[in-house]
Amino acid sequence: MNRLKTRITAMLLLFSIYSFSQNTIYYYGQSEKKFEEGNLVNKLKEGEWKKYHSNGNIWEIGKYSKGLKDGEWKSYHPEGGISELWNYKNGIAIGESKYIFQNGKTQMIQNFDSKGQLSGVRKTYSFEGELRIEENFLNGNLHGIYKRY
Repeated sequence: MNRLKTRITAMLLLFSIYSFSQNTIYYYGQSEKKFEEGNLVNKLKEGEWKKYHSNGNIWEIGKYSKGLKDGEWKSYHPEGGISELWNYKNGIAIGESKYIFQNGKTQMIQNFDSKGQLSGVRKTYSFEGELRIEENFLNGNLHGIYKRY
């Protein structure tokens, strides 16, 4: 009986625990704190989904359409404040994405074409907000002028 309890405990530690409430699903990690929540439709993620840091603060929030990321997605630093902004269409990153330092200043801005490949100028900034690097991309590859300040 003791071996069975040990095995069950080990399984619970290795896998997430699921609990269902209507169409909303909650995923719990090993610490039994909520890790992710959202709706499933025909076993696919649909609508708004949220992920959480281990401290309980929101880590990421965005929408799914038929199991694929769609629209604006926001990520947050563990102590709050936006850390990343992304746009998706049918699960593919498109348009501008942005990384943000904890102090609220932009860390990096980059663009993705309709195929999800890096395209155009990517700019990287210092923690103080000064432009440090400009890189050009074409079809996901470095292309053209590279500037480091």
